Amino acid sequence: MHTNLVTRITVVKCLLFFLNIGGVVQLHCQIRGDPKPFLEWILPDGSKVRAPYSSEDRRLIMTAEGMLTLRGADASETGLYRCIATNYLDADILAFRVTVLSPDVEEAEVNGVQLSQPLGENLFFDCSSSGSPEGSVPTVQIIGARGSADNDLDRVTLVTAVQGYTKTPAPYNNAMPTHNDISSVYNRVAGNEDTSANIAGFEPTTKVKTSKPKIIGGNAASFTVLSNSDAFLPCEAVGNPEPTITWKRITVPVKGRMGKFEVLSNGTLSIQNANIKDRGQYLCLANNDHGSDKLIVTLSVVAYPSRILEPKMRDIKSHTGNNVEMTCKAEGRPTPMISWILANQTQFRGQNTDKGRVSVSAVGTLVIEQVSVYDRGHYKCIASNPAGADTATVRLQVVAPPPGIVEEKKQQVKVGVNQNLWLPCTGQGSPQPTIHWVLHDGSMLRHNRPASDTRILVYGNGTLHIKDVTPEDSGKYECIATSLTGSERMVVTLTVERRESAPQIVEISKRITALFFEDQLRLNCSATGDPKPRIIWRLPSKAVVDQWHSDKDAGNYLCVARNHIGDDLQLMKVTVSMKPAKIEPKLYGKKQVPYGNDFKVDCKASGAPKPEISWGLPDGTVVNSALQSDVSSGGGRARRYTLFDNGTLHLNQVCKGM
Repeated sequence: MHTNLVTRITVVKCLLFFLNIGGVVQLHCQIRGDPKPFLEWILPDGSKVRAPYSSEDRRLIMTAEGMLTLRGADASETGLYRCIATNYLDADILAFRVTVLSPDVEEAEVNGVQLSQPLGENLFFDCSSSGSPEGSVPTVQIIGARGSADNDLDRVTLVTAVQGYTKTPAPYNNAMPTHNDISSVYNRVAGNEDTSANIAGFEPTTKVKTSKPKIIGGNAASFTVLSNSDAFLPCEAVGNPEPTITWKRITVPVKGRMGKFEVLSNGTLSIQNANIKDRGQYLCLANNDHGSDKLIVTLSVVAYPSRILEPKMRDIKSHTGNNVEMTCKAEGRPTPMISWILANQTQFRGQNTDKGRVSVSAVGTLVIEQVSVYDRGHYKCIASNPAGADTATVRLQVVAPPPGIVEEKKQQVKVGVNQNLWLPCTGQGSPQPTIHWVLHDGSMLRHNRPASDTRILVYGNGTLHIKDVTPEDSGKYECIATSLTGSERMVVTLTVERRESAPQIVEISKRITALFFEDQLRLNCSATGDPKPRIIWRLPSKAVVDQWHSDKDAGNYLCVARNHIGDDLQLMKVTVSMKPAKIEPKLYGKKQVPYGNDFKVDCKASGAPKPEISWGLPDGTVVNSALQSDVSSGGGRARRYTLFDNGTLHLNQVCKGM
């Protein structure tokens, strides 16, 4: 694990270098940081080179450790050399000013006189002069006196000498010399003039002169900043009255977009969070009543395109149910934004935690919880900033075992005819497999899909059910569990056996059945056996029938269940209750019937079995239901008698003697 150390450049040599044409200069830019930064140099012509580097003629060599060597220098290579060190946490810049001189120029002529003084003490610049006449009031010109935060001119006190004593006017302010004062280079020039106005013991008067603005440092400057950092473009001017500083961007006015631009009180232009769009040339104008001066500042914004630090293509394997993290570390300036394109083409932009199992952390790591085979595929990480974009692909492989079947994979099942059969087939796996059966005739059957044979169906848990199996159902039945990860099979060999058995009477009527005469008799007798037995009845009359019918006889009834294996017998007894014949009501009396009229008389009787009614006539004749009429020719008279089924006797045209 890297610690969060930012890039820092350690200076081990001076920032200002002078060398003669054809000479050699080495610029040391020692870097440190964790992660180790990579190094780039920006040359005076604006070109950018990444270390390590070596030109074709070997005149310019840059090492990865931070040393730049320039051999055979010429005047065109004078300028700023910028060393830029960057890692994904931060960046740092160090500039070197290299001046290539003609061989006849002495170094002292360039650097001038160098003074030193302890920090915080007053620093006096001695400016003596000689000449004829002797210089009485030297003129001092201070060039390049400038501090990093304050204007050194504001801290300079001018000391004038007049024949043996000095007069020190009040300084612009009371600031003490600083380290920047000590390191600054001052050139001095002394002059003299006619001394007729300067007599012994006379202090000359000082006359304040007006002047037009003068921008310190020349009319052109250039600065380089890293993207997303604040840029400060200084513009300091002197003049009397004090000049007014204004800025504008060449071709584009500076209008302080959302507070991005600000002109500070010392004339410096501040640009907050400078980016690539802010690079270009800016014009500083110093104005007062006596004129104006201008400074053109070129701002370079260094932006590094996004670069993903992970391999461009890598594989990740995971088992189903595990959590997966896909890192995507990237560097660039400004800091790249991380987005992902998932295997299903869903795009995640930046940090996103609203997608359930899938989310992107603040550092760009893609997290997938409880992965399944549906998550496998290619995932693309995209790191982008205004300077460019980079991509890397992660192929996720989800390892999942093929589905399994809990039951024995090969089974032999034997059942008897007409039994109900259940064949379980339980599938397991991730994802959950689907179950289907291939029947003995080759047809395929799934849950909720009825078969042509209504006796056969598949339940939701995979169980195959066959009702009332027959020998024709014998054969091989195959259960198949299928998912994205493969399939598993189970084979069941079914044998439907004919198991012959002797008959067995399993259900009969009561052992003794009591009936009244003329009641209907129904005796039950059912039996099991293989083959199915035949039922035979033996009646009390010793008759044998195969199918029962109504009968009124009492006695012992024998049920016989018979197949070729054997017989089974059950005896049932039937009793019949009877009642004697009885005429009701009994009437005794005489009836008178006019001669020649019909005569009818009723006779009601009860009993079990039902009595037969007959009538005895006076002449001894007996009339029963079989006799409906009796015709005789005796005496030339016809006699007619009628006996109805209900016992009523009817005589036609009664006469004497009847």
